Amino acid sequence: MSPEETAPLEAVERLYQELVAEYRARYEQPELRAAKDLLLVALARMHAHGGAQWQVLLDEYRDAAAQDSDRLERIIESNRGRSSGR
Repeated sequence: MSPEETAPLEAVERLYQELVAEYRARYEQPELRAAKDLLLVALARMHAHGGAQWQVLLDEYRDAAAQDSDRLERIIESNRGRSSGR
């Protein structure tokens, strides 16, 4: 997949890796710091653009992360490799 064809999830994963590399010299736990920063941005965007039901989706993902890591992985995989036009 060329950079122009990169699926959104792969672009986010790449940004995460770039943030970790940037934070490594400045912060303890750079992986956690990068994840937290991306989560804060995602929460703000979900709140702003998700309509009245944005919290339902948030709860679904949070519950999967907390209670069912296989389900969370299936959610991630279902979003991997999709281009924005599909």
